[in-house]
This record gives sequence, C-alpha cells and structure tokens, in this order.
Amino acid sequence: MDDLSLPFGRVETVDWWADKNVAYIDPSHKGGDYTAVAIGGMKFNKLPVVGFAFQKAWYDCLKEFAEVFKQYNVGRVCVETNGLGEMPVIEMVKMGIPACGHNSTKKKHERIVNSAQFIDDIKLTAIYKGNPALIQANKIFIDLVKNYEYKVDKDDPPDALAGLLTFIGVVNE
Repeated sequence: MDDLSLPFGRVETVDWWADKNVAYIDPSHKGGDYTAVAIGGMKFNKLPVVGFAFQKAWYDCLKEFAEVFKQYNVGRVCVETNGLGEMPVIEMVKMGIPACGHNSTKKKHERIVNSAQFIDDIKLTAIYKGNPALIQANKIFIDLVKNYEYKVDKDDPPDALAGLLTFIGVVNE
C-alpha cells in the first residue's frame, strides 16, 4: 500500500450515505467506456460516496441519473466537460438539478492519487436493495475504485471520485 499501487485498495465499504449530497459525473461519449457518477456528502465526519458505473453513453443514463439523484437527495451536479462541451450540463438543468461543468486540467492519474490521501475519510457505499441494474452499477463502481492502479484500462469510477473531491473542495486541481 505504501507505494500506492492500489491507492484505494483499503478504503472501507459501508451501507450508509449522507442525507444531502452532490454529484460528479465522468461521462462517456459513445459508451466506449463507463459513465461514472460519484455521489457524496458529509456524515459522521466522513465522506460516504455512493457510486455507479454504467457501460453506456452519458445521454443514455438520464433515467438512472434522475433515479439516483432523487434517491440520494442530490442538490447539485458537476459534469466533466472535457471534449463534450456544455450539453451534459444543459441536460442536468433540464432535469431540474443545478449543474455546472468542469474542465479538468491535471493528469488523470495525478488527480486520482491526490484524492487517495483521504481514504481514511472516504467510505464507499454499497447498495443491496432496489433496482438490480443500479445494484450492479454500484458494484462495478466499487470494484473499479478499489482495484484502480496506474494505466488500468477502466479508470472512470476513480476519476469521478477524484472529480467529486475537487468539486466539494477537498482536493485542489
């Protein structure tokens, strides 16, 4: 663990989440990779994160976004807009969610590893009840975060987690 080969390998998995949350979306354009959403807020001086990874384009996830934003009381959303422009932000606003865009400037691995310094405060929330597709997307998110290592093929969930930490001001970009 000291060499950060699996920077989130020891992050704790819990079955609880914050009462009020914000979300960060790392969108996939054509579904070639995952559209990942990290939802989090403070509770018990910790940051529980409910995450989902969908193997489809962001615009094919709008129904799922609406469901999880309502279920986890999401008040604001930030969308990574690198390469996509403002269209995802516009769609979030149409859904009634205050949204903003974010162009990340740091290298992805650097952002992710910088976020890992907070693993004692971050908790990954596992869900076990409800929509089976969301349960599966949550499991994929957790697995990809915990097993993240440099140059891994699928890094969208840890990137969404790093984006969330930037959005709420825990990590500077």
